[in-house]
Amino acid sequence: MIINYIWRVYEMKKWSAIAFAFILALSLIPAQEGQAKLKDGKYKVNYTVMNAQGTSASYGNDYFVKPAIVTVKNGKMTARITIKKSNWIKKFSATTGGNKVVSRNKKKNTRVVQFKVKSLSAKKMTKVKTRVEIPSQNYYHSYTMKLKFGTAKKVK
Repeated sequence: MIINYIWRVYEMKKWSAIAFAFILALSLIPAQEGQAKLKDGKYKVNYTVMNAQGTSASYGNDYFVKPAIVTVKNGKMTARITIKKSNWIKKFSATTGGNKVVSRNKKKNTRVVQFKVKSLSAKKMTKVKTRVEIPSQNYYHSYTMKLKFGTAKKVK
């Protein structure tokens, strides 16, 4: 009986040590810095509009249609996103450059903007400067936000 007890304690400690070693080994593997380099083509990429610090979703997150369309050509990425309430969001400018309005839909009050993207890594979010103007509410403010991109899925 005592031998049985000692044997069970030994087995538990052995498996605990194996589990601890496995967890330790996983923690030593370096975190991947974003996604692998994408091949030329078009991708759907979900994203979140984050606050200026990049710590939580911005109140403005709901004013953007998801996902973004990211195009890769010769290793360079551009993103296209649709802005809702286009008449309120007067300015949208990514600090990565290449900013332009691709299309507008006055009936739906949306516009599609395109800009350069350097990385889809959550550690290297794309910084964006915006200007919101709502005259009926006497609301005129500028904001800095960050775009946190998710996993890219190739468009067929």
